[in-house]
Amino acid sequence: MVDKNTKNCNLMKSIVNIITSVIAIIIAQFIAGKFFDKSFVWALIMTLIFLAIFVPVDLVIDKKIEAYYENKREA
Repeated sequence: MVDKNTKNCNLMKSIVNIITSVIAIIIAQFIAGKFFDKSFVWALIMTLIFLAIFVPVDLVIDKKIEAYYENKREA
């Protein structure tokens, strides 16, 4: 059986990952549409670049989420 805090922590991490991916896709599509004549290849390349940039941010947020639920478990 999985602890309730662990489930909530994993759910929050998943939501943050989805939001980060969507933001990267939206930014890449906007830039590709504005500057590269809506080219799918450029949008794909930029999406990967933005995801690579967002990975450290995502790791920091994941650590903060884990710390929050770890403190909540101890309390």
